[in-house]
Amino acid sequence: MMKLEAWNPLFKPNEDSLMVPIWIVIPELPWHFYFMEILTPLLSHVGKTLFLDLASFQKTRRSVVKVKMQINLTKDRPHHVWLGYDENYDENGDGQWIEIQYESIPDYCSYCRLLGHNTHACSEKAKHEDMQKRKEGARTNEQIMQQEKTTTEAQQAHQLPKQQNQDTQQNQTPQHQ
Repeated sequence: MMKLEAWNPLFKPNEDSLMVPIWIVIPELPWHFYFMEILTPLLSHVGKTLFLDLASFQKTRRSVVKVKMQINLTKDRPHHVWLGYDENYDENGDGQWIEIQYESIPDYCSYCRLLGHNTHACSEKAKHEDMQKRKEGARTNEQIMQQEKTTTEAQQAHQLPKQQNQDTQQNQTPQHQ
């Protein structure tokens, strides 16, 4: 699949872009707010506002507004936005939290940096973890073998002086015939 994007100095051809266009649905927004001049600052915490769908632009569907937005898949996505003045100083009680919904957010794997699956289903991550387990298993086996070798050598070294003492004692005792 080929995808056109604006030039980015951090572009890497073997990684998918973190920035994707998706539809945002705002079900409770009054129809007189269906303007880009209002929606762009309202949704600035979500991402970059691109355009309205035709029904929202023409105000023929008053139940919801749909906005195409460019979002970063690795950032948290708010599920509500504040409509009104500063929420901390809403003296008149005119402001309200408005629910936003996301349509068809693609899965993104932060491990291999590709679209289409999440980190839990990443085959590259599974291969890497399997390789790590094998290396750890080999290291553990090597450590066990080294420990057994050291123990055997220590036992042999401990038994060698005993055996030499026994041989020396046997040589010193007179043999009766």
